[in-house]
Amino acid sequence: MTATDAILRPLVSADELELFNSIPYALNHELADDLEQGRRRLDWMWVALRGERLVGRIAWWSTAGASDLAVVRRGTELRMALLAETGAHVVAERLRLEWKPGTPIAAADSGLAFRPFASDDEFLDITTRTLTGTLDAHSRADLATMTPREAAVAQFEDEFAQYASPRAWWRVAIDEGGETVGFVVPARNSYHAIIAYIGVLPEHRGKGLIDAILAEGTRVLAESGASRIRASTDVGNVPMAAAFARAGYVTFERLINMAWE
Repeated sequence: MTATDAILRPLVSADELELFNSIPYALNHELADDLEQGRRRLDWMWVALRGERLVGRIAWWSTAGASDLAVVRRGTELRMALLAETGAHVVAERLRLEWKPGTPIAAADSGLAFRPFASDDEFLDITTRTLTGTLDAHSRADLATMTPREAAVAQFEDEFAQYASPRAWWRVAIDEGGETVGFVVPARNSYHAIIAYIGVLPEHRGKGLIDAILAEGTRVLAESGASRIRASTDVGNVPMAAAFARAGYVTFERLINMAWE
């Protein structure tokens, strides 16, 4: 089995236990309780799929509540080594972030105004421009094989166009001179309210605008009744990680993304 004919990924929810257990094993009946008690985690349970068919699986186990960093590190390094043997390489280490109600949201910046995108074409034009100088590792990988416009279109069609939440939530940031300076895409995926995408146009970076733009996206989701807001950014994207921290987003997990050429 190679990366060209199978997809390797962790379980995304406990609902996939039935899929995971489709390979017979004497202790399959214990896995649900292991998850509930913290002896296993979804990101410790990986499947290999050809289409919808399970062709392999692997899982790690620990004592309930184990938090020893050395144990976690060894488990991570083992998974990375196993994936590397199939030809995978590290794309980025990412921070998973969470904002909870009650966390203060910065007051609206009087120097910026916000409006919805006028059209899909405007969205694509702005996100294409934003890719210039991006620090996001996945976007930089896309730009190695695509033009900025192609990368923006692919991301729009594969991700943003699929959200069922209102596009009216998506915001364009306008300065006092009427010039577009950035944008934010508050949305809801299958699990959570999220800051799906946020950016400042290259010519306006370094002015501190990201804080007001992130606050607007957070405000939109908070006013929609979100019980929590999730976001993520690369560890290497220091300015964005710092903006999330200033806005009260807390890192609850780190991920290492790997991919095959």
